[in-house]
Amino acid sequence: MLQSIKEGVVAVDDRGEVTLINDAAQELLNYRKSQDDEKLSTLSHSWSQVVDVSEVLRDGTPRRDEEITIKDRLLLINTVPVRSNGVIIGAISTFRDKTEVRKLMQRLDGLVNYADALRERSHEFMNKLHVILGLLHLKSYKQLEDYILKTANNYQEEIGSLLGKIKSPVIAGFLISKINRATDLGHTLIFKQ
Repeated sequence: MLQSIKEGVVAVDDRGEVTLINDAAQELLNYRKSQDDEKLSTLSHSWSQVVDVSEVLRDGTPRRDEEITIKDRLLLINTVPVRSNGVIIGAISTFRDKTEVRKLMQRLDGLVNYADALRERSHEFMNKLHVILGLLHLKSYKQLEDYILKTANNYQEEIGSLLGKIKSPVIAGFLISKINRATDLGHTLIFKQ
């Protein structure tokens, strides 16, 4: 089960000697356990230089969200004590590549921008439907036709062409939100190829 999780996991005993390392940790640390290295002694030495578990082992103070760089990778590490009957018998460190976390956050931000842009467009669309309904009630068919044609052309010029050229929903959402913001402020946002 430990080998199936995505986060790296390294466990140490009360002396700071590595007793367990999962596959994700080996990959993130660029370390491969050899047949004659069953006690992980070489890793214990290098691990203690990377992650200071002495404070966790000494007084049980967890270390959370520490950033360290290993082999050009920025990692987020959490280290917590392991207790048995109230006595600290070791520590476990879990870590993940922060670059991956950062990419996920950027993607989430882009999706939020995209959702906000869609929400704004939905509101704007409802306003346009009210204008259309009003023109219908007034039987102003020529104005209605002009309004619908203008609205369709504006959409094609602004949004339709943008969505056709930009494949990433994150970037498209960001740009749509900027177009809407510029429009709300009375400005025109122009993109050039």
